[in-house]
Order: sequence, then structure tokens, then C-alpha cells
Amino acid sequence: MKRYRIFNLLVLISLIFASCSQEDSPEFYSVLGTVEKVEDSTFVVSDEDERLLVINSSALNSVNDNDRIIVYFTISDMAKPIGVDYVIDIYNFSTVLFKPVLVLEYEISDSIGNDPMTVRNIWIAKDFLNLNFDYYGGSSGIKHFINLIRFPGDIPTDTVELELRHNANDDSESLLLNGFVSFDLQSLRNAGDSVVIHVKAKEYNSRQFDKHLIYKF
Repeated sequence: MKRYRIFNLLVLISLIFASCSQEDSPEFYSVLGTVEKVEDSTFVVSDEDERLLVINSSALNSVNDNDRIIVYFTISDMAKPIGVDYVIDIYNFSTVLFKPVLVLEYEISDSIGNDPMTVRNIWIAKDFLNLNFDYYGGSSGIKHFINLIRFPGDIPTDTVELELRHNANDDSESLLLNGFVSFDLQSLRNAGDSVVIHVKAKEYNSRQFDKHLIYKF
């Protein structure tokens, strides 16, 4: 199995390899991917393009087709059907916020927010921009919003300017919190085979996050 490159970098979704002294002890893994439900079968298609057949599909009854999730699992020794890379037995999962890129129109300009955040890690996998970030909030349960926006107009052929926007909804800053989100980049496709995306974000202490990434399609 491939080592999924993101998980040793993120606190929330660390790749787990269990070090066990007994030979029959299972190894535990975690993967970020997309749910695919086909007739009576459930799959997780990882961001590394590996197709994982879920042997205990009832574990994912509460999620829908095309949902983004992080799954924690062991590998089953069941024979692999054609087109399947691994058969897995899920013991836990976390749903991942999945959002489109928004166009910053006048109607949403007040609600989109411009509060600071800290980008822990950001990367592109397939058609997804994945973001792990920190932010300050309180214990009252006030909902924060995170969005990726672009400005109105046609999609450029060279570089698309994007901004991460955080709306804290006037929440207090008593606790350091963490979030994870995947953004769908397909709306940024042009007539070519790739585009550079320039992502900016307002961070704490008057800092600004600034990074260029290549989105290939």
C-alpha cells in the first residue's frame, strides 16, 4: 500500500502504523478520499487514486455518495475483486467539509468575512484543494465559516487569484481550534491542461499567507 503523504503532517489525520510485537496484530491505516456507492457496494477512492472496497459497508450508512471523508481501517485478507486495490474494514471515520470555490459577488461580500486564521498545510490532490488550518474561537458553539473565493470574471489561462476567507461571527478568541476542508477546483478549469492558483490568506499578527500551486487537469 502506498504511504499517504499527508497524514504524517496533520494533527487531525495522522497516518497510523501500529508497531506490534505479535505477528498476527493488524496494522492500522488512515486515508483521505471520496465515497463512491455503487448498487450494493461501497468504495472509498483515495486522493492517491487507489480504490478501496469497504467490507463493512454499513459503517458508512450515514454518508452519501461523493462525500469527502477520512477513514481509519485495517486491510482485509479477502480476495480483491478486479479493479480494487484493497479490501478494507473500517473502524472509524470523520466527514470532511467539502465546498466549491465561490465568486465574490456583492450579495455575499458582507457574510464572507475577513478574519485571520493560520494555514497549517495546503495542497492539491486531483480536483481538490485540501486545507488544514488553525483559528481562535470560544466554547459557546458559535459557527465559523471558511471559504475559498475568486473575483468575478473569466478564468485566466495562466494564474487564478484566490483568497481564503474566515468569518468568525464575532466569536471570542479563548481557544485554539483546528479545521479541515476540501475545496472543489473543477470550476477553475480552462481550455488548457493546467493553471496556476495563487492562494492568499489573512493570518494572525498582521501576517499574510501567500502560495502558488499548480492545478493539473
